Amino acid sequence: MSAKLRIFLLTAIALLALVLGYLVAALTRPTPPLNQAAPNFSLDGGFNLVDETGQLVTQDSYTGKFRLVYFGFTFCPDVCPMQLEVVSRALEIAKISPDWLTTLFITLDPERDRPEEMAIYTDTFHKNIIGLTGSLDQIQQAAKAYKVYFQKVSDPETTGGYTVDHSSIVFLMGPDNNYRQHFTHRDSAEDIAEKITTIIQVAHN
Repeated sequence: MSAKLRIFLLTAIALLALVLGYLVAALTRPTPPLNQAAPNFSLDGGFNLVDETGQLVTQDSYTGKFRLVYFGFTFCPDVCPMQLEVVSRALEIAKISPDWLTTLFITLDPERDRPEEMAIYTDTFHKNIIGLTGSLDQIQQAAKAYKVYFQKVSDPETTGGYTVDHSSIVFLMGPDNNYRQHFTHRDSAEDIAEKITTIIQVAHN
């Protein structure tokens, strides 16, 4: 065997061992329990808003309950209704008592989403989803508390001549108002139902 071939083979073996070692480490790395927040991930979770009946509400209005929180708007053409449909199916699968879990849909378009519009919109998805609105300043403060991005964008083809770009994340907050979990479009209704059920059951045991 030539010296060049021997060096090549030794180098290849070393690289293979390095790759295998990395894969083993990645596969055996422990994941955080479902009922714990991701490391260094914290949310304020506070808000001062108006519910579907026109009543002023804050995070303390739901003390003692877990909360699923999603930000969007009723004129959203696709992302919001798709995500709310997934959340609705998750609620049907999990069948968690409203005494334990409240689901909130917070508008990012207070100019068009008044309490009565929010009530009609949320009821088309699930009876236990509560719509919240408020002034633009109140909405901005709530979005900031949840680190949610949103921006008004001109769109002549829509009612009002604008739409709203925004991040699409469903947050699970605990009865203590601390972050527990979040979900994106990659999570199915079954995944969400399983995770929130596990987290809530652990908390009540």
